[in-house]
Amino acid sequence: MNADERNKISVIVPVYNVEKYVYKCLDSICNNTYKNIEVIVVNDGSTDNSLSVCEEYSKIDGRVRVYSKENGGLSSARNFGVSLAIGDYLMYVDSDDFIDENMLKTMIYYAEKNNADIVQCGYSRIGEDGIIKSVRKCKYEVLSNKKDIYDAFFKTRKIFIPAPMKLYKTNI
Repeated sequence: MNADERNKISVIVPVYNVEKYVYKCLDSICNNTYKNIEVIVVNDGSTDNSLSVCEEYSKIDGRVRVYSKENGGLSSARNFGVSLAIGDYLMYVDSDDFIDENMLKTMIYYAEKNNADIVQCGYSRIGEDGIIKSVRKCKYEVLSNKKDIYDAFFKTRKIFIPAPMKLYKTNI
């Protein structure tokens, strides 16, 4: 698998009161094997030290940009991040999640190989104790037109409804 890194991925991380998890989240994104990324952290009015942790991380890695807004909820924070994204593709990673070190490279590989508008991957739910609680696997599919995307989300349910675990072509 070889992604040539010509396409930039904008990774949008909405943050609200997750100081306990956000450093691990940002580590997993920034330490990914695919390096042509921008990380847009949207602090959605956190009242804990999440903002400080994110600002500290942005000093460590220049690809991380931190923005703050008044609390408006998860969708509002994600949409704000989308408005700032300059990548060819975008992805959402929730701030209490972390991603596999090859996730971005694998997803962009399939997107480029198939000129896909959306690429989806599976996920594992891991408890506070570090034990895997459940695994959601998915079959790889290429979705490259509006009808197929609509059908996959709403008719056949081939696409998981949650926004994370997907790589989206920004122009769609």
